[in-house]
Amino acid sequence: MQATPKNARFKGLKTDAGRRKVPLALLARRHELAPVRAQRGFRRHDPDGAFLATGLAAGETLFDPPFERRDFAAALGETTGLTSHDLRHAALSNLALTTLAPPGSADVIEVVTGWPANRQKRLRSIVTGNDSRRTLPQIARLAGHAHPETTCVSYLHLCDLALGLHVRADRDIRARPEAARILGLNAATLPPETGPIALENLRSAVLRRLAIH
Repeated sequence: MQATPKNARFKGLKTDAGRRKVPLALLARRHELAPVRAQRGFRRHDPDGAFLATGLAAGETLFDPPFERRDFAAALGETTGLTSHDLRHAALSNLALTTLAPPGSADVIEVVTGWPANRQKRLRSIVTGNDSRRTLPQIARLAGHAHPETTCVSYLHLCDLALGLHVRADRDIRARPEAARILGLNAATLPPETGPIALENLRSAVLRRLAIH
């Protein structure tokens, strides 16, 4: 879906970077996408978009009741406590998690995003070409941000989970004294095992030492 042209009657884009295409067919479920497709159909017949502000012609329905952006935003806030911009944050965060998490994390990603494994695979292929190094520039491009730093600092809220999934996937095996030193633990308090130990197995010991507020 392309952003509204500058010469449209509605508010223009903040920057030229805001002119982008977003893979809505992959980001939304079928029932969520249906109203968007209907809106695009009405827009083709009414390029000035007057129906968005005034409702539809008699007998035509886009949403129930007819869609009006301010009403939608108010209903969203009343029902969920979210703003329309919160949905933008969520979509970008879900994309980052999907493209940054390691292989074998599909089960966790589906719980968080609702996207099944096959959709996750298609998103990684389409958004980053299965190259995680392209994640931040590509998501910034989808967001309409000129600089990936803006996206990373202000919009991506699940990077810590992606990092945790990498830690879970990489069972870093270390000698017990070295594991204790790296994690700031007392070697005498480590689980009663012999031989090297996986750092991931010491997660609970690390958490016990943290002051969580």
